[in-house]
Formats: sequence, structure tokens, C-alpha cells
Amino acid sequence: MDKLKEFYEAHYSDDAEKKELPVFKYTKNPVNRSQACIKYFVDNKIGGEILELGAGNGTLVNSLLISNPEIKRYVATDLSAPRLQSIKNNVKSEKLEVKELDIENFKAEETGQFDAVIMLALIEHLLDPISAMKEVKKLLKTKGFVFIETPNVADIGHRLKLLRGRFPSTASNNEGLISYKGKPVKFFDNGHLHYFTFRSLTNMLKNYCGYGEVKKVPAPTGTLFFGKKIHNILAKIKPEMFSSVFVVAKP
Repeated sequence: MDKLKEFYEAHYSDDAEKKELPVFKYTKNPVNRSQACIKYFVDNKIGGEILELGAGNGTLVNSLLISNPEIKRYVATDLSAPRLQSIKNNVKSEKLEVKELDIENFKAEETGQFDAVIMLALIEHLLDPISAMKEVKKLLKTKGFVFIETPNVADIGHRLKLLRGRFPSTASNNEGLISYKGKPVKFFDNGHLHYFTFRSLTNMLKNYCGYGEVKKVPAPTGTLFFGKKIHNILAKIKPEMFSSVFVVAKP
């Protein structure tokens, strides 16, 4: 685990110097994971106490606090010190708490604290997602939920890679060996350790982690060849092929 922490500290070392974060606004046709999360929270008037695990540089924190006045408390956590510093530097809100947290070595001492837990682009990085999701479940209030996003290894792009005999890497090029910036990766597929479909994640959460309900909330991400409106329609019609894996899991 120390090696993973060192990797993420180095990988995101520039985040501490960020002077300004992008702000994603509410849209009916999201094109990235942050917009999809904002849409769900605003459409469903989700407020109260929110925990974000793996909050990154704070882009979602900042955007969601601006878009959703229903939020009363927002706890943003990450493993990487530079990313936590970016949140502290760039997000100014009395509702915000920033904490270093390693979800892999976390035991819920207080249960039923949060109305919602957000996990964007995180579960695929965990060594033991089953144990982690059991602990996350303990943090939820009775009517709380976890909003999870992870790459869909069965989407149309990854299926085409497999047809060509290529490994469908989800965080890098050249079958997990070259970063999107064109440099050799330090960890295979930039630290993605697990690969999910809607079915596999749902099965894991319900049958192995104790969640009672798992609902698809599809939205497209990545390259949208047909435009955002058409891709949002395709994501709703056939999420298994045209959406990242977005789910809401309830106890």
C-alpha cells in the first residue's frame, strides 16, 4: 500500500500548485463523471451530509457545492497530499471538511453518518473493493446511498479493442503501457486494478457487500462521436454499451 501511496503522490504532484479549478454546471446531457453526479444530486434534491472518497483535486467538490445549496456538510477525502492541498487552496466553503483517508485501511467507528457517499473513478483502484464497500455501507444513514462511477470494460470502445485482439485498458493507451500523455506508465494501466461491467459491480455489491438495491444511472463519458445528446440517449437505451458504469447503491 505504501508503494501505491507513493505512486499517487508523485502522479498528482502538480495538483498542489493549481490556482483555479474548472466548475462544471448542471446539464441535462452530461458528458463526464462530474456532470453526471451533479445532475443526479440536483434532479433528486440530494442534500444533507455528503462524503466524497477519492475527491481528487476538488473539481467535483467545488462544482457540487456551487450547484446544490441542499448540501449542509461536505467531507472531502483523498490519499494524495497534493490533491488534498488543491482542495484546501481552491474550495472555500464553511460546509467543507478536508481529510486524508485511506479507504483500504479504514474501519467505520461511527455508523450512519452520511446521506450520500460519492466514489468517482475510485473503486477500480482499490486492492480489496469487497471489504471497502462493506465499510462504506456502515457509514450510510438508513435512507442513504453510494454514488459510484467506474469505467465500463464492456462499452463499445473496449469491445472493439478486444475484437482487434487488444487489451481494453481503461486508464492508458497501448494496452495499459503508455499514459495518455505519451509516456510509459509507472503502474500498469495507471493503477487500475479491477475492471467492471454493470452486471459485475451490481452482483458484487448485492451478493458480497450486503447492499439491498443497486440502480443504474447511465451517462456517457469519454469521446462522444455522435454528440452529447445522441450519446445520452444511447446511454439510456443501452447503458451496457454506451455508458460508464454509474450506479446508486442503497443498504
